[in-house]
Amino acid sequence: MKYLSLLTKLSFLFLVIFTVSSCGTDDTIVDDAPLVSLAQSNGDLWEDFQNVSGQTEIVVSVTGTSGTAEMETLTVLEDGTKMELDRISLAGNPLLLVDADRTNFKIDVTITLPSTPGDYTYSFEVQDADGLIGSESVSVTTISSMTTPPTVTTTSGTDLSTATESLVALSITAAKGDANLASIAVYEEGVLVDSSRLYIDGIQFPSNPAGLLESEYEGFTASISVRSQATENTTRNYTLEVEDDNGEKGTLAFTITTAPSGTAITSTHIGVLFNQSGPSGTGGLDLDEGIGTGSGAASAEIRDMGSDFSLPPEQNWRQLISAVNGAELRRVGASVPETFDFSTVQFKEEIENAFASSDSGSEFFVSIGSQFIVSGNGKYYLLKCTNIDIKPDEGDNGDSYTFDIKW
Repeated sequence: MKYLSLLTKLSFLFLVIFTVSSCGTDDTIVDDAPLVSLAQSNGDLWEDFQNVSGQTEIVVSVTGTSGTAEMETLTVLEDGTKMELDRISLAGNPLLLVDADRTNFKIDVTITLPSTPGDYTYSFEVQDADGLIGSESVSVTTISSMTTPPTVTTTSGTDLSTATESLVALSITAAKGDANLASIAVYEEGVLVDSSRLYIDGIQFPSNPAGLLESEYEGFTASISVRSQATENTTRNYTLEVEDDNGEKGTLAFTITTAPSGTAITSTHIGVLFNQSGPSGTGGLDLDEGIGTGSGAASAEIRDMGSDFSLPPEQNWRQLISAVNGAELRRVGASVPETFDFSTVQFKEEIENAFASSDSGSEFFVSIGSQFIVSGNGKYYLLKCTNIDIKPDEGDNGDSYTFDIKW
């Protein structure tokens, strides 16, 4: 009986020990999921993903490290939805991981942001062979994209040439984009040009950059003149830039090449042009020699437009001139820099460049001090009226202008 009692006690003790042991540490093995981390490959801060213009690109560097099992796929989601391939730089989505990438990988993923402003979450999920998923996300805030900057165009061509330290004109048209235009600037080899070398419609820039007038906010057309560099036989790169209220910019690139030296004026002389309604054989002017001719003479480049006999004699001379024989006459007007004057012009190139921004027309009124440029016979002639002789009482319409001429 004692033996049975002892056996019973030992059995109970074994049961207690077994029960205590069974309630100890759980040795069940738990598999580890892949580890995913994100970075920006260009070194920017994550804050740079806030207030990003829509339809631009961001680059996220994704690093994956396997857990217990090898990794199989990388999937990119936008707000929980798998992204289409036309907006991410992956060969597939999900992307199948192969070879060494199944253990460790680093992939730069380029994402094209949506055009609609808003807050977006981009998740990068890595799934392994056991079906476990590791994931990391980044948030991006997009704003309305200002996709229409200002524009600047020209009808003058962008490869300009002139003598050293001479004015060369560029006719431009500036148009606004999404915001009003605010300023204009000119750079030479990336450096702002001194404002003393710049003119807009003949008026010197007050500064560079220069603020625009209210009438120019919506867009404008103007003649921009730049005094060329002082170094002979060089080509410099210039950029004309208009900026709007949003900081968006429109640019126009052009070059100015300076000749080895300016082409010297061939001839300077004085010519007298008579009223076309006067004596026979008058009314025209040969600019090559400064010789008066008939208004229809083949050697004439300009002619007087005669009198209006419906008016009293003291008022009937029209004082108008025009070009003949295929020549083109232009008036040196407000678009030509105010420093351009007959007395200071030294080179042919200066006359040719001023012609490009002078006023076009079929005929022009002449007063003392008026300057004109005539293109004809492959030449450019500069004229300045120095005297006007009106003879209303003589009855022969012998009125005349006196011009200084150089070409």
